[in-house]
Amino acid sequence: MLDQKHLPYEEEAKFFSDIIRFFGDRLPHAISDTIDHVDEAALSTELFENLSLCSDDELAERGIHRDDISKVAAAASGLLVASNRHNNR
Repeated sequence: MLDQKHLPYEEEAKFFSDIIRFFGDRLPHAISDTIDHVDEAALSTELFENLSLCSDDELAERGIHRDDISKVAAAASGLLVASNRHNNR
């Protein structure tokens, strides 16, 4: 059986290869996910502000109680961002 010798700096080369693979493969997805979260937060804020300006009667017409405005805004913005992500595939 031959005694296999490791190349000099083989472990370091593998480490840097893993780093390059991360930046090439994983980082773009992480950036895209972060942008989606920022978009969702901005949309949720805008929806919350618009719904907060509605009267109780206007909210009731939409089936919303004033106490539920934050939940409705967050859910609606999450659905819109998910829909956009799905449509852009």
